[in-house]
Amino acid sequence: MKLPARFALSIAALALSATGAFAQYVDWHGAGEKFLKRGDYANAANWFREGARHDNAWSQISLARLYEDGLGVERDYKKAAYWYGKAADGGNDWAQNGLGTLYKNGQGVEQSYAKALELFQKAAEKNNPWAIYNLGQIYEEGLGVPADLDKAVGYYQKAADAGNGWAQYQLGGLYYDGRGVTQSFKEAARLYGLAADQQNGWASFKLAEMYVAGKGVRLNVATAIKYYRIAVDQNITPAQTALAQRLEKGAGVKRDRAEALRLYELVAAKPDAPAWIAERVAALSGDGKKTAQTTQ
Repeated sequence: MKLPARFALSIAALALSATGAFAQYVDWHGAGEKFLKRGDYANAANWFREGARHDNAWSQISLARLYEDGLGVERDYKKAAYWYGKAADGGNDWAQNGLGTLYKNGQGVEQSYAKALELFQKAAEKNNPWAIYNLGQIYEEGLGVPADLDKAVGYYQKAADAGNGWAQYQLGGLYYDGRGVTQSFKEAARLYGLAADQQNGWASFKLAEMYVAGKGVRLNVATAIKYYRIAVDQNITPAQTALAQRLEKGAGVKRDRAEALRLYELVAAKPDAPAWIAERVAALSGDGKKTAQTTQ
């Protein structure tokens, strides 16, 4: 099972804080991280829980994330909010951002954009890139505040400059559409590329489409295929569909109907899959072999 990327964020931060009086707590959190990397979420939760009970902020945050994602424990947003809250009360910016996200979504707490904004602002004051990105979303969408694209762009830019892949993706979208900024396909492609380098699936799909169209970049189907594959690995439905079509027809890539079938089946298993996807599955599967032969 692939480890959620955001768990890795606490490792570097822990290294900075694990000195002096805090060193006694590192064994709990450090042991939990080792189990986390192995995909043994139950044992990771046990170690994080012990550290959390001894008021170690990083253990509290990691335990909250396990409850939030339902990894090694039953998903419980209330418990996630509780442990984020404990660490947030101690001033931890990652906990403030995590708790703010729960308030924004109304998960485990009563939904409150005002409380989310307050928590994101506190974390952003400490230059937390995710909190800065979340502030961009708040102002772009006008969640509890008047929509303000200028502020949204400013926050996205700051988070993007700090390397946040989702901020790079969102800002790329604004440049693509010319919303809040002067439209620039070239800048959109650059930002999508930065996010794609961090395995951001949606940015990879958008960049693939730009390479297919030659929009903001030189038309290059081979490069588009590369980015489609990154997006496919992140379970991005339109990328799975686009790559399946190309593999079925051999359009810009070596024909591979078995792989096309696999991708069509992934899409077909999702809610609201269009009827034509099931038709392609039937045509390319063993049951539809005759149909497939007649369409060659």
